[in-house]
Amino acid sequence: MLSIVTDWEGPWVLNDFAYEICRELFPDGFFEKLSSYDDYLAYEVQKPDYNPGDTLRLIAPFLVARNINSEWMKKVAKPVYLKDASVSSKSLSRFNIIVASTAYEQFLEVSCAKLGLKFKGTKFIPEKYSMDSNERSFLLGSIEKVIKADFDWLDLFFWEELQGFKTSGRIIAELKVMGGKRKMEVAVEEGAKISIGDSISDVDMLEFTAKKGLAIAFNGNRFALEKANLAIISDTALSISTAIHVYALDGIDGVKKLCGNNGFYWLPDMTKDEFDLVVNRSESYRRRMRGIAGKLG
Repeated sequence: MLSIVTDWEGPWVLNDFAYEICRELFPDGFFEKLSSYDDYLAYEVQKPDYNPGDTLRLIAPFLVARNINSEWMKKVAKPVYLKDASVSSKSLSRFNIIVASTAYEQFLEVSCAKLGLKFKGTKFIPEKYSMDSNERSFLLGSIEKVIKADFDWLDLFFWEELQGFKTSGRIIAELKVMGGKRKMEVAVEEGAKISIGDSISDVDMLEFTAKKGLAIAFNGNRFALEKANLAIISDTALSISTAIHVYALDGIDGVKKLCGNNGFYWLPDMTKDEFDLVVNRSESYRRRMRGIAGKLG
């Protein structure tokens, strides 16, 4: 059976759940700053034991400080599905398809269940952590500083200062985000021939399946497009199922024949100028479809 590992936020839903809950709880700019810091740690510094998508690890102590719980997270989870997501997922039911998402599992429980898809996400249960009033006050009092900080200050804050607090240090040490190499591990475990992603946290699994099958960047940013072999720019999830059914029937040669000026682009055969044009189109469409979430890494 053909195995497919897919990201969730972007290819199937337009949400960025972590951004949405931060918008509910914290001032503007908080999540955006930590998202850019995440890109910096993952790709410029290449910090050991740090994966693209670990933004969800960085915000977790602040969520505990706000005293939220899993039921609240499920209550505020409002999935906005890509057009034709249900029809497309049903058409793929004969394949082994699994969602591997950086999103907290509370959001996946709500959103994947409606499409009948199995998932692996970031397991974070905020109510299992207790935090004393001093630590809580320190974290909540640091939010504006985080928004205004440079990356050197954030280095000291997250990897030295917070480590001195019992609960924050424990959360950052324990939380394993389903991003970067962990998504690739799911692809390896499932024997995936196809992966679907759109952002920095998908690059490892895209690179893995590009060597043996199909790596789809769906409305992807440059990070994803650089590792994919097929770009899809579309407002409908039917484009995803179309590419998968063509690959299942006719392999890579069939997918290449699908490509042209119809939203499907075979990337390995492109010149640099052609590739840059697709990047610009894809990133522009991504922002138009997903708003602020589309601008994040």
